[in-house]
This record gives sequence, structure tokens and C-alpha cells, in this order.
Amino acid sequence: MDIQLQAFLRNVLRSAHSAELPEPLEDKMIQDMMIQLESRIQAKILEVLPEVEHVEYLSMMQREAPQEEITEFIQKLIPDIKNLLATVFKDFEQEYINFIQKA
Repeated sequence: MDIQLQAFLRNVLRSAHSAELPEPLEDKMIQDMMIQLESRIQAKILEVLPEVEHVEYLSMMQREAPQEEITEFIQKLIPDIKNLLATVFKDFEQEYINFIQKA
């Protein structure tokens, strides 16, 4: 997992929980959060990606294409991808914190 992404998720987790969590539990929760975040990213990309490009994108994901290839493909078709991802991250953080605070 990318170090910056792991740090982001750790910060979200710690912002949401008032008590310090045991490290093994925190690590497991971060792994679970990563799965959720990746799913949201995939869904958002498919939402804005031209429909005719869905098959190629999904094919790259399925064959686990190199990250550089995927990034180039997405940036070519979604020029504003950085802002799109920033919004996904911000929404994820807010929804996670809200969910934990309501529990």
C-alpha cells in the first residue's frame, strides 16, 4: 500500500476514534478502509469515464496492468482526475467520520 495513502487512512481512522486502537486492529481497519476507498475510486472513474472506454479500463484492472499504464489511460480521458480523486478522498473521510460518530 502506498505510504501516503496509508498515512491518509491512518489519519482518518484516528480522527474518527477518540480512543487509541491497538496497532494490529488499526492495521486491519486500514486494510478494510483501503478496500472501500479503492471501490469508491473505481466507481467514480467508471462514472465519469466515457462508456466506450469501460471495457478497456476494466480489462487493464483485471490483468493488473502496471500503475503507470492505468494512470496514463485515465489522465488522457479524465483530465481533471486529481480534483476528482481529491473529492473522493474528502467524501470518504467525511462519511467515515460521520458513520463512526453516529455508532
